[in-house]
Amino acid sequence: MADKVFILVDTNNVVRCMATEKCNLHKDKLHMNMFCVERKDGIVGDIYMAESDSWTKAPENHAGPTQEEIYITKIAKEVRTIAINSLIAKGELPQDYKE
Repeated sequence: MADKVFILVDTNNVVRCMATEKCNLHKDKLHMNMFCVERKDGIVGDIYMAESDSWTKAPENHAGPTQEEIYITKIAKEVRTIAINSLIAKGELPQDYKE
């Protein structure tokens, strides 16, 4: 059985907030339609149709990485590349090592 959650849905039926406790919903979104539903596999950004109690995946509405997360990913990739090249140069990795 799926967990019960409180959701806030905008006028386009997009879930904008989800919480296991009503008091944890975003206060600035309380003007939206609220439902207590089985979560199933829905997440914030998906479409919830109250009439049919159904969820539709909507990846275009899902939050993407923050700018800081993008920077961290780029830095980690660069550090990995530098480390691999250094280890190849030291002979600690084979010359034909591929990531």
